[in-house]
Amino acid sequence: MQNLERDKIDISVCYSEIFCNKISCAEPFNLELEAVNTEELLVSWLRELLYNYDTKHFLLCKFDIAKIDKHSLSATCMGEPLDMQKHELKTEIKAITYYNLKIEKTKKGFEVSIIFDI
Repeated sequence: MQNLERDKIDISVCYSEIFCNKISCAEPFNLELEAVNTEELLVSWLRELLYNYDTKHFLLCKFDIAKIDKHSLSATCMGEPLDMQKHELKTEIKAITYYNLKIEKTKKGFEVSIIFDI
């Protein structure tokens, strides 16, 4: 995740290294999460997004964040189903981990370091 803003999140790296500009943001769905801390909220968020890819073969391109704080997140996620004629897949992420997870507040917002199992 590159930017974590209250109103929008645009992902800079898609889950399977596909080109995000080839994903249509035509199909929205809502997602609400609660967690005990910010780290758990981030991991839960990413796991939910990966779950949608793994189970529904749904690619995501845009997120409108309605509410976010240290313990909860409410968002509309947008994307489209995987189409092998349109989308180029490379390396798939298998799992989201807590290993070496860091969330740091900076002058510009937040910087996140997270490791994915591939």
